[in-house]
Order: sequence, then C-alpha cells, then structure tokens
Amino acid sequence: MDALENLKKLLEWQDEGKIAALATVIWKQGSALRGVGAKMAISSDMEMAGSVSGGCVEGAVVQEALKVMESGIPVILEYGIADETAWSVGLACGGTIKVLVQKVFAGDSANLNLKIINLTVQLMESGKLFSSLTLTNGEQKGDKCIIAEGKCVYPDKKPDWLSEKLVKEAKTLEVTESSQVVKIEENEIFIDIYAPRPRLIVIGAVHIAMPLTQMAQITGFSSVVIDPRKAFNTAERFPDVNQRLLVWPAEGLEKIGLESGDYLLLLTHDDKLDLPALEMGIDRQVKYIGMLSSRQAREKRFKKMEDVGYKRDQLDRVHSPVGLDIGARSQEEIALSILAEITAVRYGKA
Repeated sequence: MDALENLKKLLEWQDEGKIAALATVIWKQGSALRGVGAKMAISSDMEMAGSVSGGCVEGAVVQEALKVMESGIPVILEYGIADETAWSVGLACGGTIKVLVQKVFAGDSANLNLKIINLTVQLMESGKLFSSLTLTNGEQKGDKCIIAEGKCVYPDKKPDWLSEKLVKEAKTLEVTESSQVVKIEENEIFIDIYAPRPRLIVIGAVHIAMPLTQMAQITGFSSVVIDPRKAFNTAERFPDVNQRLLVWPAEGLEKIGLESGDYLLLLTHDDKLDLPALEMGIDRQVKYIGMLSSRQAREKRFKKMEDVGYKRDQLDRVHSPVGLDIGARSQEEIALSILAEITAVRYGKA
C-alpha cells in the first residue's frame, strides 16, 4: 500500500469516528526492509495500513501509537538488531530504524491535522513534486510545513524554523527523491519527499519493450509506448501500458507533453524514428535518455546529431549502449539491465 492510500485510510477512519495515528520511518541504517519515508496508518481499533519494517516491528509500533493517540504528543521510536531473546522486538534483517509516530488531530493543530492530510492527498493526486517538513526536536516537535515549488503552502504563516537554507536542502533532496533528517542550527527536521509517479516513454514497440514496460509498472513507473507501426504497437503486445500511441515519435512526444522529469528510451534502431525523439529529449533536458545501440552505431548517430548542431557534451548524457553490464542475454535480462540503470539514475546512483 503506498503513501497516498495510507493517508486516505486516515481520512476514512476519521469519518468513522475513530482516532488515528501515522507512523513514518525517518531514519534507517543497515539492511532494514523499508526505506526512509515508509508509512503505516494505525486506528484506535488497532487496524493497520502500510508498513514500516516489512513485519518486524509493526506490532510494537501499534502499541506505541495507541499511547500517542491518548497523549497527543509525537514520539520517535528506535528499533535495532534483535538480541538473542526470541521474544525481543528488533529487526531480524539486521538494520536499525527510527519511526516518528504522530496523532491525527481533527481540529487545528501544528501537528498532523486533517487539513495537512487533505492538502497532502490533493498535492499527490495533482502529480506535483513537494516536500513535507516535520520538526523532530525541541518544544515545537511535530510541527509541520509543506513546501511546493520552493514556497510554503502550509501553514499560511511561515513557521520561524523554516529558513532559506532548509528550503534549499529540500530542493536538493527532491532531485533524487530522498527523504531524510537534516540539522539546521539547533533544529532537526525530517524532510519527506513526495514525488509523482515517474514516466517511462519508450520509442519502439519492439520485443524488448514488452518485458521492460511490465517491469516498469511493477516498480512504480507509468509507461508510454510510441510507435507508428501497427504490426508492432498492439494492445495484445502491450496490455498494461498507460498510453499507447500509433504515431511518429515527434508527434507522440508533443502530444504527451515531454517534460524534464521524464525517462526516454529509444529502442527501434531506426534513425527516422529514434533521432527525432533524441533531439526532443536533449532539447527538453529529460532526466534520462537511453539508446539501444552498439558503440559503432552510436558514434554514427552522434555524428549525424553533431552535423545538425548538437554538442558532444549534450550527447554524452545519452546512455548507450543502454543498461548496466550484468551479462544480460535474453530480452528479459536486457530489460532488467535497462531498468536497473534507470533506477540508478533516478536515485542519484549513476
């Protein structure tokens, strides 16, 4: 269950007259199963939605959340490696996590209130990239602020702990969709990044695109396939993609509104299909461009691009041959190597 569904579950429980709390992983070390930003909603009836550890500490978090529902005071819990006692609470995977637990307030509160949850749901559904900031120490612990496009959109009056340096930190973390706790002077703030579902655009309804788009959907991408060739670009071959356009690449990319946050793959080996898309990808500075090509064919294509005015440093952004070198042989393995490279770029590892 993703963050959006968890937040909606909190609203649902409130409508049913239940008290609720939200637990969020704000720090991890080692091999904990869930990453920073993972969430679990808890109701006063001990209902759960989501997970903070993949099953290791959920029961203990629920018990602490019930206490938070009573007191209204947010707490930060820490769970580490389990000891030799079979009944101890810990992470069998060997990691350590810190979990922020906050009560959901029905009325006005600087902490986690319904207005914040509704605004967060609204921003997520709009597809915007934004940050939710939570003060995790001091007398104002639990206070929240939401930043979208570098501006404070909640609360109406900017909190005194929201500095320009903190806004810059949030913008930096947004690039790699990396939530984490930062320290600004005496304040410790958890910056939780809410990124829209990334979009993978595939030029060429070739065989390798079939397992690739399936894997992309599983890992959280929306997918678009563009290819004017009716024999290749069929609903039977691509039943699960979000969009399938039977048009030439330049027309298709204009139609979907190619943006800087997109991931673009060129798979046809056909210059009249791939190169116009490559030009648009470079011009709009998309986050990733991958091109299925041998090194020799890549250099020939780059020469054509240079002949029409593109610079070598622009072309060096293109991942070609595409994919990480994992010794892939089958179409499925090649698709896996490509998606692994895209994931590395997405999170700033390549």
